[in-house]
Amino acid sequence: MEPIYKATSVQGQTLLVYEDGVILTSRGNKSMEELSADLRSIYYSELISMKFKNCGWFPGSLEFNVKGSEKRLASLSAGTSSETKFAFGNASLYDNKTLATLMEKIHVYIQLRIDEYQVQNQVASVADEILKFKYLLDQGILNKEEFDKKKKELLNQ
Repeated sequence: MEPIYKATSVQGQTLLVYEDGVILTSRGNKSMEELSADLRSIYYSELISMKFKNCGWFPGSLEFNVKGSEKRLASLSAGTSSETKFAFGNASLYDNKTLATLMEKIHVYIQLRIDEYQVQNQVASVADEILKFKYLLDQGILNKEEFDKKKKELLNQ
């Protein structure tokens, strides 16, 4: 499958953007065998948030906050060592303008995908809660009024 977007940093790190997630590679000129061991796949369903700083005179970065990851993302100078950060920039300001345009498109696309997954998870969570209360109703633990009240509260969040 071809990526929707592809960006390469001046350091050789690559960001591949797909419909269901992104793949990050570490920097450097590596063989295909070394490169395949260096891939980091991040699915949109795993992401909590994303931090974006575009390039201009200075390099930019795209950082991913992944579920279950307690570590905060590294500083810009250590950016290429992080498995969840893509640092980018070119040697010339002219090249950075082109790259900045591409990275803005990538940023918007990924943020939309993250938002879609978060909405899906919220809907699933509300449905799960209603099913729990329905079980309590069926068991006689809640009466119909209590169930309807909780259901209305959940649906109006």
